[in-house]
Amino acid sequence: MFASSRKSLLSCALLGAAVVGAMAMGTSKVDAQIILTPPVGVANGNPVITSLGGGDYSWTYSISLGADTSVATGDSFAIVDFGGFIGTPTLAGSLASGFTVSQTYAYLAGGLQDTNPAGYGYNDPTVADVVLTYSGTTISNTSGSAISPLGTLVLTTTASIPKSGWISSASEYYPSGDAEQFSATADVPDAPLAAGPLPLPAMLWPGLGTLAAIAISGAMKMRKRIV
Repeated sequence: MFASSRKSLLSCALLGAAVVGAMAMGTSKVDAQIILTPPVGVANGNPVITSLGGGDYSWTYSISLGADTSVATGDSFAIVDFGGFIGTPTLAGSLASGFTVSQTYAYLAGGLQDTNPAGYGYNDPTVADVVLTYSGTTISNTSGSAISPLGTLVLTTTASIPKSGWISSASEYYPSGDAEQFSATADVPDAPLAAGPLPLPAMLWPGLGTLAAIAISGAMKMRKRIV
């Protein structure tokens, strides 16, 4: 009878733990994240790609806070493998205050990894990521169901064709302040910016000096003829 009682108590304890775990899972805010809105492929799409003429294109990303999400100092959002931009990015809305833009090749928040190209959330370490980092008073979306627009990020590049890439972020749950990381698919340029002219190898420098001397000599002879 004593053994039976111990088994019953153990079963009750395990059942209680399972119920508590289920309640914890049920109350967690799985949608707490920095997101793109409207989703890719909906309405006009996100990003919106516009020709600027001369072979340049603007890529406009609309960014929002998901339900029950906060952004605190040090939190960040990245467009992974964007590949670089031209000029100065434009931030509008709440993004224009407290957010700074930088580039890195190894933004690995949100479950991203750069060791397995076939895996979920691969970040190519050879292609630049565009990162928004926040520094300021905490911004919170206190709604449990609605998104809260943060604004737009406009990047200029020479690419117009999109391919499937990633967004990734580090934010907070509201109101607990617990850390949250998130990744999702998003459109990025199909190719990074074209590389500039490559520097000539040092072995060719003496030859360039000779060519320059010949050119100067020829110019002097021509000048004498003209004079």
